[in-house]
Amino acid sequence: MQTSEKGLSSFALRNLAMLLMLIDHTGATLFPDLLWLRYIGRLAFPIFAFLIVEGYYHTKNLNRYLLRLLALAIITDIPYHLMDNKIWAYQPFHNVIWTFLIGLATVWSIDNTRQKYSKPLTIGFTIVFLLLGCFLAESLHTDYSFRGVLTLVGFYFCHGQTLKHKAGQVALLLLVNLILSNIETVLYIGFENIPYYWNIYGMQLISPQRYAPLALLFIWQYNGRAGHQSKVSQAFNYLFYPVHMLILGLLALYIF
Repeated sequence: MQTSEKGLSSFALRNLAMLLMLIDHTGATLFPDLLWLRYIGRLAFPIFAFLIVEGYYHTKNLNRYLLRLLALAIITDIPYHLMDNKIWAYQPFHNVIWTFLIGLATVWSIDNTRQKYSKPLTIGFTIVFLLLGCFLAESLHTDYSFRGVLTLVGFYFCHGQTLKHKAGQVALLLLVNLILSNIETVLYIGFENIPYYWNIYGMQLISPQRYAPLALLFIWQYNGRAGHQSKVSQAFNYLFYPVHMLILGLLALYIF
């Protein structure tokens, strides 16, 4: 990917995504009636997914990258359930870092195959690895489940800044966040019950994920540069996720 002095570095994009995530989780945990907080927060996941794929291309040690995500996923499980008010019904693998981990492993498997085999074999292996990744995320009930894995793999195939890549990214986020999200809603409530729920919830019945494609407005500002780098900022990037959940969970438990 070409670099430029203008635009947003990965450091800036990551901090923006963390702010959007904090807004989203604050709304979900402390102010559930303020739906606009959730709508704003829907932009966070596509940015994080994009950055995970960027990290795949730029990391010097993929195994270490995967291990860091694994450690973060394990550490985050309890804060996630505390924030979600499900600490007494603890089940592992639900937080979104597990989705990123599965998605990244799927991307690596597909990329490794594409470098070693001919196109017919590559297509077959790609389908198999994608189905396995989606099945694993769905089976473990990770946050964003199979749609999250699809998003990471989609950003891998649409990696670039050309018009073709951007069109692919638009199609990807529309498919995942408008079509698939609302199909899930219909399957969950039952097609015959849509009129009833529509009379009660109106537009709220449509998945709030419909706002997620707007994240591309920020992703397209990415300049290909890492931006500020230090051990402190790297530690902050990883610890922010479980720590902010822990704080929000405790606030919800004892104050709100």
